[in-house]
Amino acid sequence: MAPRRPTVARIEAATELLLAGRGASSVVAELSESMGGSRGSAQRDVARAYALIEADIETIDRRQLLAQLVDNTQQAVAQALATKNSGAAVAGVRCLAELLGLTTSKRRA
Repeated sequence: MAPRRPTVARIEAATELLLAGRGASSVVAELSESMGGSRGSAQRDVARAYALIEADIETIDRRQLLAQLVDNTQQAVAQALATKNSGAAVAGVRCLAELLGLTTSKRRA
């Protein structure tokens, strides 16, 4: 078993993994395997990491967050077009339209 690292380091590692897009179960497994400790302690660390992320997001202005999401989505669409991945480009454009409130609420029956 790997030597236990301080909880602060485990929470920071969990936060980085979550922000990189990893799922909670994957982060729990990674923490317990690479940093030692039980799955239960890793789950607590992941919960604390989510709380940190939530606190950070709540201090951000919604307009700033929207601007960041639009920029990231535009970059993803550009990359999809550059690699001739039309499906991803269409999905990105749909996401942009939804983010900007340009869609109608018509749903297929």
